[in-house]
Amino acid sequence: TAPLKIVICFVLLGWVYQKAGGFGPIMEQPSQYAPGGPKAGQFMSVFWPSLTAMVGFWATLALNIPDFTRFAKSQKDQVVGQAIGLPVPMG
Repeated sequence: TAPLKIVICFVLLGWVYQKAGGFGPIMEQPSQYAPGGPKAGQFMSVFWPSLTAMVGFWATLALNIPDFTRFAKSQKDQVVGQAIGLPVPMG
């Protein structure tokens, strides 16, 4: 299903682009967390759970690297596979 998910992400990105009238209106909005904004002073309450979620997300892959590399023919194959296979899809 991974290729299908990529297609769905681009479809959703196109939908958002069309609904917002382009990326300009989205990117020009001021930060909600800036002083005087509706969420002023709440940045850390969002930052720490988000950071923890990202660490957990990557930790799962880090723990499974032996599963990904056990059939590699050489150390170089493992390095190339991880260099391409982890950051690109995760990004």
